[in-house]
Amino acid sequence: MFETMRKMMLVGLGVQEKAREMLDEMVEKGTISREEGDTMLNKLMGQAEANVNTMEEKMKEIVASILSTMDLPTKGDVEELRDQVALLQKSIDKLQGGGS
Repeated sequence: MFETMRKMMLVGLGVQEKAREMLDEMVEKGTISREEGDTMLNKLMGQAEANVNTMEEKMKEIVASILSTMDLPTKGDVEELRDQVALLQKSIDKLQGGGS
């Protein structure tokens, strides 16, 4: 999963570079101004970032769904057990201290 995300980011960087080249070429030909090219690139990159964020959220949902079917303890479950163990340890310490 993370490998896929890494590859997507690399593709995104390649797309940004290619888009910049194309826009630079358009500026050189006088088709668009430098400001228009920069605006277009910023808009494209903003859309790409929004798409990556959406995909990241979807990936989190998928992972959460898969993990929920595996009956694994949650962070809250582990913290609750940690608290219970701490209480038990206090009880043991009191019993050991009172019995000496």
